[in-house]
Amino acid sequence: MGFIPNLKIAQKLPLAVLGSALLVSAGVGTASYLIGSSTVDQMSQRQMQTVAAERSNQFTTYLQGLETDLVNSAAAENVLTTMRDFTIGWGQYATKKPPLDVIAELRKAYIDNNPNPEGQRQLLDVNEDKARSNWDFLHSKVHPLLRKQMESRGYADLYFLDIKGNMIYSVMKKDDFTTNFADGGGAYADSGLGRAYRTAMAFTEPGQVAFEDLSAYAPSGGMPSSFMATAVFDQRGKIIGVMAVQMPVAGINTMMQNKDNLGATGESFFVGADHLLRSDSSFSAEDDTLVTAYDNPVVNAALAGEKASGVTTDYRGQRMIATAIPV
Repeated sequence: MGFIPNLKIAQKLPLAVLGSALLVSAGVGTASYLIGSSTVDQMSQRQMQTVAAERSNQFTTYLQGLETDLVNSAAAENVLTTMRDFTIGWGQYATKKPPLDVIAELRKAYIDNNPNPEGQRQLLDVNEDKARSNWDFLHSKVHPLLRKQMESRGYADLYFLDIKGNMIYSVMKKDDFTTNFADGGGAYADSGLGRAYRTAMAFTEPGQVAFEDLSAYAPSGGMPSSFMATAVFDQRGKIIGVMAVQMPVAGINTMMQNKDNLGATGESFFVGADHLLRSDSSFSAEDDTLVTAYDNPVVNAALAGEKASGVTTDYRGQRMIATAIPV
């Protein structure tokens, strides 16, 4: 099924492409400047529109690639088996004699006693405890493969969540590991990941993808992150869990900070419906995502679904030629 129509990102992230408007203002008379300025504006706007279209196509292709990877992975027999076996392994802790707290046991093994520091916990493949569980044995088998998939696709994390909302597996083993993402669940249930999970759990057929726009994600130190999630169905068409990925802003920054055809003064970036940037400015040393505001008529038109161009003031207070298109 189509990708962009299913995403909340559609018509929320106008791609704003900017270039300097002060190109022919020095050393010319007023009449010459007015004529020259009009010509330069028209030429620059055409160039900006071309760049905006290129960035939009590049972004759409990027998202489609991520969607395809997630949907194909969730449909694969090995992922179905892995989801089922992690779910079974999770439940077996309660059947041991004496019963064990699955959350306490997994956090002790993969977070508290992990020999690797936070940010590198994904390097632990095998729980060396002599009383390893079936969950541990499965982890030692599939974790290297899932870690490789995460790294090769540029995800910040990859997750399996069961039908009750429990995060029964994650690659990175951050503080969200083993917490619950059902409505009213754990500490992070109201996060972008929680919303993506609950949307995916309502799907009725394979191939549908839930997308959550960039927002600060506490388990990643507040890093702006977006999430994609899709339901995993068994052979009978029953949902057995959700596979999800965390997408950091770095991948978008790489695309947006490309200077091709923009010159020394131009840049491109995304703006959300709240007028906050969804990618970092190439002119700023600070993090602009979800911090820097950009509110002007050109962007407002794009937020309303219309392409727009004009000379306006940017977030730095500089006069710029701007072109914005809805994505």
